[in-house]
Amino acid sequence: MSTSDKLSIWVKVKKVIELIDRYGVGVVGILILFATALWFFGLDEPWEQKIPKAFFFSLQFIVLNKSVDDECIDDQKIRFLLYLSQFAIPLFASSTLIANLFNERIHPFLKRKTVNSYQGHHIIVSYGAFGKALEEALKKKNVNNKIVAIEKQSTSELDDQSNLTIIYYDAMQIDLATEANLNVASTLYLMLPDERDNLSLLKKIKNNTASNTKLNVYLRTQSFAMHHLLMDWVSITAFKHDGLDVHVSNPYAVAARGIVNRYSPDLYVPTDRTGPVSQVVMIIGVSEMAKALVLRFARIGIYSPKGKLRLIWVGEGVTNALNELKSLYPALDARYGDLKQWSSIQNVSREYFDSVLPPVMIVPKDQTTEQAICNGTIAGTDRVSWPSAIYVCHDSDIRNLAEARTIQSSLCVKPEAVGLETWGKNGRLILAIQNESELEIDHNQALLAFPYGIKEQCIDALFAKTVVDDRADELAKEYHAVYSNFHKKKDIDDEWFRMSMLWKESNRDLSDHLAIKARYAGINPETVRKLVFDGIDSISSTDEARMMAAFNDLILMEERRYRAFMFMNDFRYGAHASEYRDRVVTTLALNILEKEIDQCLRVNKTLLEEELPDVERQKDDNIVRKSILLLKKRHDGLPMQ
Repeated sequence: MSTSDKLSIWVKVKKVIELIDRYGVGVVGILILFATALWFFGLDEPWEQKIPKAFFFSLQFIVLNKSVDDECIDDQKIRFLLYLSQFAIPLFASSTLIANLFNERIHPFLKRKTVNSYQGHHIIVSYGAFGKALEEALKKKNVNNKIVAIEKQSTSELDDQSNLTIIYYDAMQIDLATEANLNVASTLYLMLPDERDNLSLLKKIKNNTASNTKLNVYLRTQSFAMHHLLMDWVSITAFKHDGLDVHVSNPYAVAARGIVNRYSPDLYVPTDRTGPVSQVVMIIGVSEMAKALVLRFARIGIYSPKGKLRLIWVGEGVTNALNELKSLYPALDARYGDLKQWSSIQNVSREYFDSVLPPVMIVPKDQTTEQAICNGTIAGTDRVSWPSAIYVCHDSDIRNLAEARTIQSSLCVKPEAVGLETWGKNGRLILAIQNESELEIDHNQALLAFPYGIKEQCIDALFAKTVVDDRADELAKEYHAVYSNFHKKKDIDDEWFRMSMLWKESNRDLSDHLAIKARYAGINPETVRKLVFDGIDSISSTDEARMMAAFNDLILMEERRYRAFMFMNDFRYGAHASEYRDRVVTTLALNILEKEIDQCLRVNKTLLEEELPDVERQKDDNIVRKSILLLKKRHDGLPMQ
């Protein structure tokens, strides 16, 4: 008998046990009432004596196996039905007891024994929509992955599978090391809806000295405020643990990262290398997903050293949504007149300041999409102003698809649309980003002839795929080796787990930006996708020559990418560290002290310097050289060794 057949039989048996456990008591109760009624009508006594006696005799069927022959019942039909009750009541009572014992004691014990045999497995805390999406993504990536899901509520809809074991506990009340074999797990996904609960679990794991020495932790945050706080506070001191690699994972922020990586506007329309606007994109809606995309575009940096990304944000309530983001990320509202808030260097030219801040050029349009199209905000007279990608991000799935279709038809009737590459030839794109994708509009062959094609994207699946298929850490460690002058992989891995979250995230964003650098140099978009995100193949000598030809521009792009990352994590320029040296009792050299204060006081003296010191410029030079080497390195889709 095959494993799948055994699993199928076990699932059927388990469902029968669950049905007995769920409804057994009710069935026994009905049978007792039925037997009571039979005794009532069968006994030849006054009715006031028959009621308690009939009920008592029915209960005796359970424990004493009361015989019908002990009493004189004349009616043969009643005697026959009582014989059936005499058999059925004890049967269902004992079956219910055994089923309950199995579900409450035996089955959890067997599961715990199974989980204790796992090693290098994945643990998903909360098997909701995001948990299920993670399990599906893990299964697609590697069918042999062992996954343990911890869910508070037991439902008949959730079943164990060949690679999945679901244990029903309140994660806040159990020891994950005991119940989920955390000490030898590879990855922990804290996916509870309440971010405070996830933080509490992380703190418990951190304080457990026996916990895994190298554990990847994905911490779900719900609000942008908490995400912002963790990127700051966790990077400094809180939850600092040599054995934990913590990823702050707001599902919308992670999905936005996946969208920008896989459907970057640069992949559909060549970058303008000379003008003040290098690319144009449009975001529609004021949902959490829309805000996450705005922040991602601002954080990832630039697409050209001479021009910014122009981000058109359309929808009713956009102004309020942008003000909300500006309160958390002041870099989105930076003005040259407020230079003193950003730097003590007062001779920064306005031209340079405007080239760095804000990181993207946001054009808010507090109006409906139809009004924006009619007014020429979208699809103006020059084709350069047409968005290379349009992201439709309402909370309603149907509204997303309906509006995507409306935008498609509205843009196509404009004369300027004639001559644009069609979607069938990898033209421009409209993405409907939502919770579920059911209508499959993007599969309609009749729509491929339009310049703007439609794709449906599910947030849950985007989040899971971005987390599971992510190669950023592989590349990020290679980049970190450049900064730290490490040469051995073991040294890099050990150092990586000791780094703060902020510097890990900076290296991860640098890894994502590799695709933008490669596209700027002129490498084919499909080649870029395979190289950077799939880890397959290597660049040709021709593509290497393109990278070398753009070398100086790429250095400048890396410099500004780093600044965008720092500004979007609220590292505004403050007073120089030397002003604090007299207040700090330390034996550290001043340059080391400056780095320490740099992390704690958000001080970074290079963020607005037009001419970087030679040592800083050399770092960016080395990073670009490393980028070319990484693109040349032969890959087969497997993790780099």
